[in-house]
Amino acid sequence: MTDTETAGTAVAQQVAEAALARMQDAKPWTVADLAKILAGPAPEIAQDAPFPAAPPKVTITAGLRAALRKLPSVFGVVTPTEHRKLEQEELKRLTEEVVVIETIKAQLDGRVDAAKEAIRHHLDFLAAEGAAPGEELLRAAEGVAKGHVIIAKKNAPYKLHVEGAEDPWEQRYVAGKAAVNGSRIPGLEKDGVITHAEALACTREVRVFDEDKLAALIRKNPERGVDILRLLTSVSAPSASLYAPKK
Repeated sequence: MTDTETAGTAVAQQVAEAALARMQDAKPWTVADLAKILAGPAPEIAQDAPFPAAPPKVTITAGLRAALRKLPSVFGVVTPTEHRKLEQEELKRLTEEVVVIETIKAQLDGRVDAAKEAIRHHLDFLAAEGAAPGEELLRAAEGVAKGHVIIAKKNAPYKLHVEGAEDPWEQRYVAGKAAVNGSRIPGLEKDGVITHAEALACTREVRVFDEDKLAALIRKNPERGVDILRLLTSVSAPSASLYAPKK
């Protein structure tokens, strides 16, 4: 066994002992409680890994300019106050309004995302400037901030104040969550890591509907099979989805 493997085994033993100690606590425990203790280290990103690329440039297109010019003349013009049919002119104006708003929203959302990414890059540099010599910076290995520095601390958001803005930008620390993945059980049993008895002890048999088996029952006993199918069948109420015009 290598030194690394020996160290890993020792750490695993300490973690297991901590979980066992938690079970001796008078306070009730859950599997989720123990999982938080037993969860291995969270994914990490190398300190020398490249930072994410700069956000894409978002330009004001001719369509966006036209929509912005048109917005004041169509926004909120048609506002029915009762259940009634729309007049043709109202229908036209309402449709124009939705098309204009969707055009603006789609492009502005992209610009907001690009601006947030630019702020993340800015925070990367602030974190590096404020770090002590040789200090390793925590970088997000997953999620929307993947590759960027996590400058915030637990329960202590990092606030970036901007002149003229009433509220600051805030980077908030989001802790990783321990998750118990039961789908790993068959693989662990196959690899001999856990026994078949242990696999059964962690699981329960679940009866699920099998359409092929019901079809076989219907073929074998049509009257009874069809009657069972009737008992199992229901239909949902009709609804309607509404799609606004694209242009």
